[in-house]
Amino acid sequence: MYLSREDFFQLRINRVREAASLYDLMADEGFEPRFRGRSGQMRCCFLGSHSEGEDRKPSARYYPAGERDDYETYYCWVCTERPLDAIGFMQRARSWGFMEALRFLVRKYGVRYDDVEMAPDIGKVLKELDRRKSVVDPKYLFDSCERYLRENRDRIGMERFVKLSYALDMIYHRHDKKAPERSVPRLEKWKATARKLVGSDDA
Repeated sequence: MYLSREDFFQLRINRVREAASLYDLMADEGFEPRFRGRSGQMRCCFLGSHSEGEDRKPSARYYPAGERDDYETYYCWVCTERPLDAIGFMQRARSWGFMEALRFLVRKYGVRYDDVEMAPDIGKVLKELDRRKSVVDPKYLFDSCERYLRENRDRIGMERFVKLSYALDMIYHRHDKKAPERSVPRLEKWKATARKLVGSDDA
């Protein structure tokens, strides 16, 4: 029996929720929860939605899968109407629409549907979507890197802070507005290096 459009759409959402790591996505955007594997209070990731742009008394909470829902969620008592899954979080973090966030996560986590029987028209639509490029806007990556560096300044020490700042400045100056996608791998490499340095202080 073929899946209907509605059933297949829900299947895509469920598989993305299962495959995506909200914890890692939050860290990639510069908002790493304090604890992995258990819930924890944290400052809201979306301060622009708070009065005066501050969250002095942490009002947000990260929930691992199984604690509140079957998948990881993020919730702020001040600015979110309901808990956000990985899709909802990326919508807020990058000002994306639902489908843009969904396609990004499908590609990022390699979500597949080879085991699913789809009606021919659904298969055609899916192939068309897969041909589209999911473009990562360097602006969001620059903002994410700068925020991550600023929030971890005390943890990495002044010497490494200066070196990382210089490296980020060089990427910014080499940024080509006519070919912005070239900055993406540089920024992702910078972010991976910064996270390793921050992690080294936890040892």
